[in-house]
Amino acid sequence: MNHLLLSNVSPSDTACAAMVCADRLQDFPPHVQTAAVCALFLTLCRVHQANAQDVFTITTNLMADPIAGQREEFRALGLYVENELK
Repeated sequence: MNHLLLSNVSPSDTACAAMVCADRLQDFPPHVQTAAVCALFLTLCRVHQANAQDVFTITTNLMADPIAGQREEFRALGLYVENELK
């Protein structure tokens, strides 16, 4: 994986892809949703030879907004998850 591309990934593309994944999880209970997303994350890191902790840190920083606390795109994702994945 190109670490530079990961470090400069588009917040809107990332939120959109996450929304697509979240949408597909609706048919499963919360404990399965959480384990499934974790399994997908770890598998993607292994396949793309990315350090999971680095990806986690980069994504945490990507989601953050110094003023609002979280970027708008990810607030929308959070609202979707809170209201649709129950």
